[in-house]
Amino acid sequence: MTPAPGVISTIGDDILAQAIDSDETPFVVGLSQKGSVTEPTLITSNAKVEPLLGTRQSWNPTNDWFETSFREGPTAAVAHYFIRAVGPAHKSASKKLVDGVTDVLEAVAVSPGEWGNDIDVAIVAGVTGGTFHVTVSYLDVLKEKSPELADIAAAVAWASSSSYITLKALGATDPDVQSVALAGGDDDRENVTAEVLAKALALFTEDLGFGPVAAPGYTTEAVHEVVMAHCKATKRVPALDGVDSADEADLIGDAGALRALEGNKQTAVLAPWEIAPGLTEGTTRTVPPSARFVGQLARVGLQTGNPNQPAAGDLGKAQFVIGLTQTYDEEQRKALNEAGVIVSIIDEGKPTTFGWRTLADPVTEKAWLALSNARTALLAASKARKVLKRYMFKQLDGEGETRGKAEGAIINEVHAPLRAVRALYASSVTVTQEINPDDGSVGKLIANQVLQPTKFSEVIELTTVVSNESV
Repeated sequence: MTPAPGVISTIGDDILAQAIDSDETPFVVGLSQKGSVTEPTLITSNAKVEPLLGTRQSWNPTNDWFETSFREGPTAAVAHYFIRAVGPAHKSASKKLVDGVTDVLEAVAVSPGEWGNDIDVAIVAGVTGGTFHVTVSYLDVLKEKSPELADIAAAVAWASSSSYITLKALGATDPDVQSVALAGGDDDRENVTAEVLAKALALFTEDLGFGPVAAPGYTTEAVHEVVMAHCKATKRVPALDGVDSADEADLIGDAGALRALEGNKQTAVLAPWEIAPGLTEGTTRTVPPSARFVGQLARVGLQTGNPNQPAAGDLGKAQFVIGLTQTYDEEQRKALNEAGVIVSIIDEGKPTTFGWRTLADPVTEKAWLALSNARTALLAASKARKVLKRYMFKQLDGEGETRGKAEGAIINEVHAPLRAVRALYASSVTVTQEINPDDGSVGKLIANQVLQPTKFSEVIELTTVVSNESV
């Protein structure tokens, strides 16, 4: 039975097109030193990464990934959503505060992980009789100090806006003057499995919008499969990091396994890994290829205003990354391209994206070979869904007023902008209504849109002839 009320959005095999939108938001899942594990964190610039996610760690590439993506992106940074994955046995550091021998408050780190073990909480006497302050230090540096507080209820309320702790009332009396160190924090990152990542990805609900999805540094089939499943359900593009291997057979084998999965027609597999400037002069660091890919999608979209333009070739040149970990010869690149792997090369001295294909089968799914085609179909579906939501619970009269308005809105708000930038050869949309459907719902609007996108030049042939004849 059709779920009701609701908007159902599907992608048909005959829908073609490309896309990137200036307001699309990338979605990133992975490990970090700290950060929320219950709701997505919106990161608006590289300067916000460390305050929100903690410092760089040797056990994950997240901070380096974000820096690369922001630096490869447009000058006006495109915000990213991030959800932190932790193992099932994760714990937030905590410590109880006492009045004499009675527990009256419990200080708890705002997110799980070992980082919380470096938090110290102190109760300091206020100037006004009967009042006290709460101070919070991190790594022995004072970070927060409350105003004078009259009781533990006021302390709990103040801590609700802390960037470091929450306070839980355990008793009725005020705590003694004291200083405690939080302990017991653990993110259980060793047990972050594909299933754990899938649960984290589920927090990126479809209503958050359209954008590429990355799990920085993860190269296993199991993780790639859950990212693809999430993107299939939410109509987003998986940006998958291929294994960092000089042997193209490793990448081709992995891509072949993923090609058999649902969502293959909207998936980008990226190789090789990339070399970015290090944190100190004369050093370098290795970053997953999805970082530059995501940044460039946003940059090219804003530069060209054309959602049908691949971020490849001259528009796919790095502006922060300085090298590649692997190089492939022409035959290797051809084989990788046919397998659906998007390869970068060094061109004119810069790492350059030199492919733009999905994992679609080149024989049976040729219409979906171009990543640009898949992205437009997804973008059009996302935008049309938003348009149709405005017509939920609108009456379906005999004149078809609601039906006609919905059809016109999709044409004007979804198709017309794509046509204006020459992203489409042609498009059509038809909206019909059912006032007595047999699926159990009261009434239905049914929209069908078909897009035919422009293509891009993947091969250029040049012939030069020397002749004695006049030309």
